[in-house]
Amino acid sequence: MILTKWKKAFLLFTILLLIVIGLVLKLWMVPKPILSDLENAEILLITMSPCSPHAISVKDYPEKEILSVLSRHTERNTLSRNINDLYDVDLEIVFAENGTSHFIYLGSNSYSYSTMSGFRRDIPDGPEILSELLEYI
Repeated sequence: MILTKWKKAFLLFTILLLIVIGLVLKLWMVPKPILSDLENAEILLITMSPCSPHAISVKDYPEKEILSVLSRHTERNTLSRNINDLYDVDLEIVFAENGTSHFIYLGSNSYSYSTMSGFRRDIPDGPEILSELLEYI
């Protein structure tokens, strides 16, 4: 089968496009710190069992220590915008970093999202973070 110049160029373009899309998706999924700018972050809200009728708003907490824990752990972007499974959340933390609000939900299925992207980010070591944070709360 003989390919014309245009067919060869189209085939090459398609292959290169697929490689670029694959690389972009791989970079998108690379784990990133939950909190990257410790100096310009502040906690807005901490709630234990936020979806329970017995939810507890935590008022007294060591902000720097909690932010430090968050800065040591990572999250991974997903392509999902589904953030509605709050039924198994044990701890909710809302913090602002450089003008962007971040919402963290820790429980059996830990994740976060920010007002900037709207995409859900999975937190693979959520139970470990939860146990660390419960020492401070």
